[in-house]
Amino acid sequence: MWLWRLTLHAFNNMAPKDLETYMEQWCKDLRDELRSNSMGNLRCKQVNLADQIPLNFIDRDILKLYLKPCTSSTDPNSMYDPADWRSREPSIWKIANFCSEKFGWKTTEVLARNMKNYLWEGVFFKMLASVWVQFSSPVSALISL
Repeated sequence: MWLWRLTLHAFNNMAPKDLETYMEQWCKDLRDELRSNSMGNLRCKQVNLADQIPLNFIDRDILKLYLKPCTSSTDPNSMYDPADWRSREPSIWKIANFCSEKFGWKTTEVLARNMKNYLWEGVFFKMLASVWVQFSSPVSALISL
């Protein structure tokens, strides 16, 4: 984790040429850590992985896309108004249709098994944390408001 914190600080505070020099050293440090596991954060040393990482591993422009993504809220010409945004609950029906069409989960059994294995926990926790969903005692179920 320490390598990422240093990278964020460097990206936000260094001139491009200094950042390039820094990133080369950062990459060497990453490779050394993968080879040695000196901090003990890995299950085992990752020598083969370290050998596959080029010295220009993180391109500055790609790093910029991760650290400062361009979104509709960062575009000054955007018509996006944050006040218009409202959190919405996932539509189980739409998710099921999408999965059926795109992933081939055609039968009820396959759809139910895969949605249980891959989607339900995330959907359930999203709904629990929502102000738009509450538990209804009469029907013993979560309902959307």
